[in-house]
Amino acid sequence: INGKVNPPEASLEINGKSIQKNKNGDFEIKFDIFKVGGGKKESERLGVPLLGQIPISEEIMLSADKGTPVALDDEPGQMGQTYSKIAENILNNIK
Repeated sequence: INGKVNPPEASLEINGKSIQKNKNGDFEIKFDIFKVGGGKKESERLGVPLLGQIPISEEIMLSADKGTPVALDDEPGQMGQTYSKIAENILNNIK
């Protein structure tokens, strides 16, 4: 979840946890809606590498609404880079 808050000295607290702004003045909050570490545990159980983790984001939603894969956006953001990194990991793990 991203959000801008003015004035710059504003603070955010969720469930008793203070959230700090990043260098751009945005709040970045990560919520794990699935069990944390489940993908890693499963990849270890199967003896295969964990290729990446994809968070749910507005960037994916907006890209899907346009009908353009997020990894192929003209100016790929963090999510596009995440998908590209997973694709690289797949290529590097093909035997």
